[in-house]
This record gives sequence, structure tokens and C-alpha cells, in this order.
Amino acid sequence: MCLFCFTHAGGSASFFDLLKPHLEMSVGLTGMEYAGHGMRMKENLYQDFGELVDDLYPRIGEILSSGSEPYALMGYSMGSISTVEVLKRILSEGKLPPPAYVFLAAHEPHTKGELQGFSSEESDGLVRERTVRFGGLPESLIGNRSF
Repeated sequence: MCLFCFTHAGGSASFFDLLKPHLEMSVGLTGMEYAGHGMRMKENLYQDFGELVDDLYPRIGEILSSGSEPYALMGYSMGSISTVEVLKRILSEGKLPPPAYVFLAAHEPHTKGELQGFSSEESDGLVRERTVRFGGLPESLIGNRSF
């Protein structure tokens, strides 16, 4: 079984390396590296989830083409949105078999809807407000627009 893992915003595929020793030998973990993160740091960031799907969906297909083993998708935090968007492509195109399992963790199911219809400036404000409410952000960074 191949487990494709999608990380949180700002994370890299190596985030999931700590899981590898806890998986059965029959499970191969593949961390999906986003453009502009980790080993792909020099690449441009995605402008939207459509670009992410256009980039990572074919990668899953390439890996699965080497065998017909079952696979699973797992998303952590914002990676849950990435997972759902990739799953929608898998199901709509029908070129890949559907995954045997889908795991979504650490993400509120309503958050994506909260951000729909906002301009980027409004979305930035919402994200900033939620981050401040969550806590742990130094006071000096709260008003720092570039941060």
C-alpha cells in the first residue's frame, strides 16, 4: 500500500518522516512536496489549489503506474484541502483507481467555505485574525504586514 501524504501550509514532505518507523513494512509513505517548499524550494509557489492539483495529481499517477497496488491519501491541516482537491480530480477523471482509504486530520471541515468569495486582502485579514486568536504569535509580528 502506498500512502500519499499532503502536509500543512508552509510544511514540507519531510514532516511525515517521523511516521515511517511506525508503519508496517507493507506501507510505503510518499510525502507530496509542494512547489516552493522543502526540496522544491526554488520553484514558484502555487497561486491556487488548481495549480497544486495540476502539479501533484500526475506525480501520483507516475508512482502508481509502476504497480497496481492499493493506495491511500492523507492530508494534515491545510493538506486536508489538498487531499480533497486531488481526490476530486482522481474521481472526476477516472484515469486512476480511487484510493482504498482517505485520511483527513487537523482541519475544520468548514474552513474552506469560510474563505470562498473573499478577496485576497479579506482572506489575509481572516487568516491573520485566526492566527492571532490561536495565540503564540509575538506581539511584534501581529502588525507586521510582510510577515
